[in-house]
Amino acid sequence: MSSLPIRNINKLSHLFQPATSTITTSKKTELSSKSYENLVKYGLIKQVANGMYAFLPLGLRVLNKLIALVDTEVEKIGAQKLLLPALTSTHLWRKSNRFNDNINEFFKLRDRSRREYILSPTHEEAICSVVSSVGSLSPKMFPLRLYQISNKWRDEMKPKLGFLRSREFIMKDLYTFDIDLDRAKETYALVCETYENIFKKIGITHIKAIGDPGTFGGSMSHEYHYISSIGEDNVYTCLSCQYSINKVMCKESQCPECGSVLEQNRTAEVGHTFLLDTKYTVPLEVTLRVNKEIKPLVMGCYGLGLSRIFTVMTELLSTKEELRWPKNLAPYTVCIIPPKNTLNYWKSSYARPRNRIPICCYNW
Repeated sequence: MSSLPIRNINKLSHLFQPATSTITTSKKTELSSKSYENLVKYGLIKQVANGMYAFLPLGLRVLNKLIALVDTEVEKIGAQKLLLPALTSTHLWRKSNRFNDNINEFFKLRDRSRREYILSPTHEEAICSVVSSVGSLSPKMFPLRLYQISNKWRDEMKPKLGFLRSREFIMKDLYTFDIDLDRAKETYALVCETYENIFKKIGITHIKAIGDPGTFGGSMSHEYHYISSIGEDNVYTCLSCQYSINKVMCKESQCPECGSVLEQNRTAEVGHTFLLDTKYTVPLEVTLRVNKEIKPLVMGCYGLGLSRIFTVMTELLSTKEELRWPKNLAPYTVCIIPPKNTLNYWKSSYARPRNRIPICCYNW
């Protein structure tokens, strides 16, 4: 018998797992995939509206293990966890000059006083507002690294494949503030190293590629991808030196580092890092007084799409008939199913009545 302690025992008969034999789609042309079909069919997620899904108990166990893994690694670099409101005033987005660029992607609403808000797809403006409202910060507080894991919203035109492109999704977003650009670059390198550790612990091969900063802006950007046919990106990779770049950023057919031919892969983006410099801290007045001089802080933002990782890793590991997970993220470690003739089994000389257990799932 193992000497390891049993942490949790859960009866399979008590599990809320509404399995279904068919997948209902609103259109015959709607895309599907083995991961999406299995997650719905075996009762890990449940569609509640177009582009919006509930995590059911088994699916939530996987997500919580992924969150715990991310928490552990991010907190190793001194990041502090917080939770920002889901609603952000459009006033802040107008100050950063991003509101009009993204207006069609927002869920917008007004309160009873007619103040306008958006359901936040990201929180650069919100975190800057929090930090700037604190007042004078001590230089001893820096580097300041604040992160959250929370629901985000985007009014996708064509939601598809569960959390691959959904209207509500779960994301880890880390925001860093440094005194100058050199220190911000050090933080950027440290967070990228942390991301590498996270993906190594998940255990599925990933690609780190030079990325498109898009509307986020900034002076440096990298994307993290899984090679997958259900993805929407294309990444060029050099097989000689491993240089990688998103296709939209690539202007050459050969690797600029070594001159070798670049190989194209269909990928799904699951993470993105940005060195934003002072793009947000200047308009939102996130400053520090140094030797009687007021200077804007240098900012970075770092996102991991946790619900998207949940979806894509399922697609990569599973077969058409069954779901498979990385061992450290599986809903349960062991499932024990005793013989049907339980009474005779427990009377045998090899069984001990005190160990009598129904169908159970264990975590060690």
